[in-house]
Amino acid sequence: MLFFFLACSLTCYSCVGVLKYTVNLATSSIENGGPYNTFSPVSPTRLVVDNEGKVFVAAVNTIFVLSPNGSVIKSINVSGAEYMAYDNVTNTLYVTSGTLPAHTITEISDTNLSIIKQLSLSAYPFVIIAGPTGKVYVAVGNEVYFLNGSKLVPLFAFQGIPTDMIVAPPGRIFLSSYNFSENIGYIFMFVEGKVSSLRLDTFPNSLLLMNRNDILVGTDGYLLEVNFSLDIIGNVSIYGSKIDGLTYDSTSKLVYAAVDSLYGQDYVLTLDNMSPIGEINVGITPIDIAFDPVSGYVFVSNFFDGTVAIISQGCPNSSNYTITLPVSIPSTPSKIQTMFPYLPVYAFLVLSVILSAIFLNSYINKNRNGK
Repeated sequence: MLFFFLACSLTCYSCVGVLKYTVNLATSSIENGGPYNTFSPVSPTRLVVDNEGKVFVAAVNTIFVLSPNGSVIKSINVSGAEYMAYDNVTNTLYVTSGTLPAHTITEISDTNLSIIKQLSLSAYPFVIIAGPTGKVYVAVGNEVYFLNGSKLVPLFAFQGIPTDMIVAPPGRIFLSSYNFSENIGYIFMFVEGKVSSLRLDTFPNSLLLMNRNDILVGTDGYLLEVNFSLDIIGNVSIYGSKIDGLTYDSTSKLVYAAVDSLYGQDYVLTLDNMSPIGEINVGITPIDIAFDPVSGYVFVSNFFDGTVAIISQGCPNSSNYTITLPVSIPSTPSKIQTMFPYLPVYAFLVLSVILSAIFLNSYINKNRNGK
């Protein structure tokens, strides 16, 4: 594994995708290539795609509507817009807002791109998701509710602050959350009136349904594969980074992960069946990522530079380029390994430097004494 890492870091060729366009939301303009890497107060967060390939981008007080090719076709004012869900049965967009003093769920028609109604809540609404049968679920406080018209019907309680939620047919709900004070995370599963949970020693940020048997969980430092029995059956270590968003390209059969790096350029990590195959540089702090089956593009919201990166299938201009691949490590059922994957190499390098310094110092002192 180490040999593969070193060899691939030097020259590795793989058509993992290329940054084709960058959409500047502040100016509603689209340019070739990118990234911008400049600060902007627009701050886009969540993305969803409708049946026609339109991409909705939540950005503070605005919902931007992009065409499948990335051009801005409309902006809709929604105060404090954060999480979104698209119901492909009723063609309705749902937006949660938690900005004080208003806590609302806004319904937007995908037909005329206008607000249908707003539901006021007494508590902060977090993640919201629309199931395949048209049912809409929202996490408010520490409870998940079923949205029935203008009423919230309680389903199940959970611990921590929710970060993401997905629905697996025929009605299995997964929710990720974290407890900051205790430095732990959770994956909750609700099915047939019962709640199960998996405790993590890291914070989960995003969920992706892969098939009828497992999900992917993007966390601080890891990408986890979890089955429906809530066992960790695979993981990839991404030291010094966190995964904030996940999406699946049904055309190329690749997974794309939005990675916020603590030590360098932020990027999108491309994986083939849990095997990292390359990186694509994007803007500052990528928050969410979505595949558009109409255009075939992957859209990435970059929080700090106010842009949306658009990735297309294909290869970079150079056939040989440098990529840094994280190393897969064995999974453990309830606890994630935290040992650095390259610790022996680092230790050897540090020891070599120390020994060289000792010998050099001894040589200098000997020459001085000889004089």
